[in-house]
Amino acid sequence: MERKEMLEIEQAKEEDMERKRKEMLGLLNSIIDQVKPRKIILGILAGVALMGMIRFITPCLQSSTSFDVEAIHLWHCICLGIVLFNRP
Repeated sequence: MERKEMLEIEQAKEEDMERKRKEMLGLLNSIIDQVKPRKIILGILAGVALMGMIRFITPCLQSSTSFDVEAIHLWHCICLGIVLFNRP
């Protein structure tokens, strides 16, 4: 009797894990459906272009502001571009 109860408990745990796995896969699929590769590529391109513009006007910005323009890195611009292009 005790062995049968243990098997039922183990089976219930496995079913719960399977249900949680399916829920997680559903969530991941919905996230992947919202993020489009084309938008990511355009966001990267926009980030690189933004970085180029920042580097081009850096001498003017450094003389007129107290903000350190050199602290802005390429990955900051790329992340900003990706976020902006993937807005709903």
